[in-house]
Amino acid sequence: MNFQVAAVLAFLIGSMVSKADDLGQHPFFAAITGEWIGDGELNDRAEGKVIPIHEEWTGAKKDGGSFSMEGMRNWGDEIQEFRWVFSFNTVSELFECEYWQTGMSDTLKFDVILTDQRVQIVAPFGEPGGEISIENSLKDGGIEGLVSVKNANGDVVVGGAVIHVRRE
Repeated sequence: MNFQVAAVLAFLIGSMVSKADDLGQHPFFAAITGEWIGDGELNDRAEGKVIPIHEEWTGAKKDGGSFSMEGMRNWGDEIQEFRWVFSFNTVSELFECEYWQTGMSDTLKFDVILTDQRVQIVAPFGEPGGEISIENSLKDGGIEGLVSVKNANGDVVVGGAVIHVRRE
């Protein structure tokens, strides 16, 4: 019995790692491969203003099995180049994401929860105990992106949504 359980676990882990070797083959990333346009707004409660967001980006698998989302963003009046790179860490056996945008010297590292229909990424942000969370879900042929920035008390200080549609 122990041998059978060990064999099944080895098969499942092997299947997970082999699928993770090329994130472009994962159902979520396969669905977002291509060119996208996103529009929405974030409510900055600390500043008392609404920030319009417009993004144009491309999702693509990369060498080494990673997947990237790269493009340009209008954050209010500011124009930013950005890059999200998702990968599978074979040592920790967890999905990871690194984020960079114009003006950043270092990348921001996110923990990743990935299913066939959504990806949620979370990272420490701002003051100790603060965090940023982004959840992208496949909806009606597009992507609904929910953004939440919380302070150390767990209060949402910036939040909103960006809806992404395929570029025609």
